[in-house]
Amino acid sequence: MAAAEPKAAPSAENQTTENLNVDATAAVISRWSDLHVSKPASVTTPGSEQDVISAIRLAKSKHLTIAVGGGGHATFIPVDSSTLYMDMKLFQSIDVDKDAGVVRVGGGVTTGRLLKCLTENGLYTPLSDSNAVGVVGSLLGGGHNSHAGLHGYMVDNAVSFRLVTADEEVIDVDAQSTGSKATLFHALCGAGQGHGVVVSATIKVYPLAGLQLTDNKIWTRVMVFPSPALAHVVEAYLALLPVPGPLYPQLLFQRAPPGTPMAGSPTVVLSVKYFGPASEAEKAASVLFAADLNNAAVQVDSNMIDASHLNDALEPLNVHGGLKSACGARLGKVNAKMITSSFAKWLAITDELPDAHRSLVFLQSFNPAVLEAKGNSDPGKHMFLEARDRGFFLVVVSWCTTQSSLEKLLRYADDVLHVCRSEDGATPRTIPNTMRYKEPLKDIFTGERIMELHHLKKSWDPMGVFWSPYVGAYRHHHEEVAP
Repeated sequence: MAAAEPKAAPSAENQTTENLNVDATAAVISRWSDLHVSKPASVTTPGSEQDVISAIRLAKSKHLTIAVGGGGHATFIPVDSSTLYMDMKLFQSIDVDKDAGVVRVGGGVTTGRLLKCLTENGLYTPLSDSNAVGVVGSLLGGGHNSHAGLHGYMVDNAVSFRLVTADEEVIDVDAQSTGSKATLFHALCGAGQGHGVVVSATIKVYPLAGLQLTDNKIWTRVMVFPSPALAHVVEAYLALLPVPGPLYPQLLFQRAPPGTPMAGSPTVVLSVKYFGPASEAEKAASVLFAADLNNAAVQVDSNMIDASHLNDALEPLNVHGGLKSACGARLGKVNAKMITSSFAKWLAITDELPDAHRSLVFLQSFNPAVLEAKGNSDPGKHMFLEARDRGFFLVVVSWCTTQSSLEKLLRYADDVLHVCRSEDGATPRTIPNTMRYKEPLKDIFTGERIMELHHLKKSWDPMGVFWSPYVGAYRHHHEEVAP
């Protein structure tokens, strides 16, 4: 591979936390949320595979559990006095091989860095919609993305993983692996946490020219509405369905940010991205040009944006710290009742709790045909990604500053998920990227898949060196096996 961004070999950083007070924890471990984080036993920042091996050896000698951090957005991973926290921020290599159509990404690379690098090389790949999220972490948890209608989820574009195991071995696994390595590869594609330390992943890339973009830019339209216009917005959103592969519509409930004309007021944002020619985009999103809809909006912007800036609109959400939680539901259908009920619940809780004004609800849609097709063929049918026929993704983000508000927000989030899933009528499903703290495993995988994860853990990490969201002390026995 040709090195797109060569990096000098970094040196490892190690720090014990015996004298670290709780207030200083955030300075040592920077995460998107302060939930489930307390003083760890040790923090290490490895700079090489050998450093990772040394850290694993240390954890085993001290009977510590390793929690691996990339972008620091996994709020479901607890950090406490039994934790050796491994920060992968020094693994920053990005190696592009245009001829092979792949990129190899270090375990600490964030989405924003990779997005910029690939754009500069005339390439793209399915990535998270947050610049601050770790690429490898997103990949291990399924990887919902705005290109899902064209290329499926991030796991559908995984080529191989390089990881360090609990036995202190460095191994490579891919779709051609056999035996237990094949099982490990498939689990890393969607249920990847807790099997080892992934130091790099190789992912498929695609030429931007293949999208036939106008002026090599992505067509977007963003419309902001006051809450009384909700019925108009819902009607327009539903009229976009079913969406063609290149179209990615999104509804967002948010309080208008400070410095805007409606600061603090509830708004509904309807936005679309189209990964194709602008002329096709305007046809696919023609309902968004209706006069009555535009008259109801307080702001309308159609823009052509560079691919490297695809995620910039959500940059304010990337700030670390505070009490934040995210949960999600993958849905097979949506209707007006589901959307209006979710909005009413969001409006009520943010009216009640002033410190929760930054809480959000996203409803994203895409054409699931490619996702489903990949799940019916190798290696997709073996990957740990289910419900591939569902083209809607609901994400509820709770954000506040007090514990009392957090408790109310978590109940509200559960209520929104319950209402939407009841309307959908399908078996509840989410992906690990958006699972809650101790998310019921039956809402992620089938019982058969859960048992496979148990067997995999016994095979690759029988002593429980790595923290896992699927097995071990984190789970009570009755939670581990789905009916």
